[in-house]
Amino acid sequence: MLATQLLLFGESNIFCARCDIPCRASGPGTLAAQLLRRATSNEDGLCVNCAVTAFLKSVETIAYGIKKNGVGMLLRPDVQKMFTEVMVSGNADANPEEIDWERVVNLWNSPFLKGSKKRMVGI
Repeated sequence: MLATQLLLFGESNIFCARCDIPCRASGPGTLAAQLLRRATSNEDGLCVNCAVTAFLKSVETIAYGIKKNGVGMLLRPDVQKMFTEVMVSGNADANPEEIDWERVVNLWNSPFLKGSKKRMVGI
C-alpha cells in the first residue's frame, strides 16, 4: 500500500505539493498507517484530498473502475462508504470527514509534481 505524507488544512508556511492549499504538519503519523499517514514536518506532503487522489490513482483496479465509470462516481455515498472501509483497514491517520470529495473530483486531472522524494511521481 501507498503511505502518502498527509498535511492538514490550516495556517502554516507549507502548501500542498499538488494544489497549493495552505496546510500544516500534524504528525507524528501512526507507523501502522498504510495510507494517508500524517506528515511529521512542514517540508513536503499532500493535503488530504490530493493524498486520497494519489492513493486512488495508484491502485490499478480502483483507477480502472474510476476511468470506466467516470470520476463523478466518487461523489456517491456508497463509494465514499467503501473508501472509509479501506481507510479503516489500512489504519489511515486521516478521518473520512476530512475528505472534500467535490475537491477530489474537481482536481482529479491536475498533475502531481516530480522531483521530490516525498512527492508522488508518475500518478
